[in-house]
Amino acid sequence: RHRSAEFLQFLKAIDAAVPKDQEVHLIMDNYGTHKTEKVRAWFAKHPRYHVHFTPTSASWLNLVERFYGQISEK
Repeated sequence: RHRSAEFLQFLKAIDAAVPKDQEVHLIMDNYGTHKTEKVRAWFAKHPRYHVHFTPTSASWLNLVERFYGQISEK
């Protein structure tokens, strides 16, 4: 299964779980999956979603991701 299809499935799960009157802010890295044509089209149809991309050289984000990974494992 293509990663953008998995990402779209994830977005749909968020959309179903979050009340429709709430804005949703997503902080994402610049991974290509987050910018495919299908993903961009989905965001265009869902204006309550606000996407914020981290800088490409955001080494601090890698530390945060590792920290949350360790928490998840425990």
